[in-house]
Amino acid sequence: MHFGFSYIGLIYLVMLMVPNIIWAKNKPKDYEKYVGNERKVFALLEQFDLPEKFAECVKRDLR
Repeated sequence: MHFGFSYIGLIYLVMLMVPNIIWAKNKPKDYEKYVGNERKVFALLEQFDLPEKFAECVKRDLR
């Protein structure tokens, strides 16, 4: 088995991470005030990575 380097994968990861890094360094004014208003269901889903796990199950079933 041979694992090579993927330039497409590198570009994808850069495109995925750069906006998050920029956002983390330049959070909106009064951001902490709005975090408390987040719906608890969405916070719970995000905490346990449920959307990602659901997508993985669907992907496996489609194979």
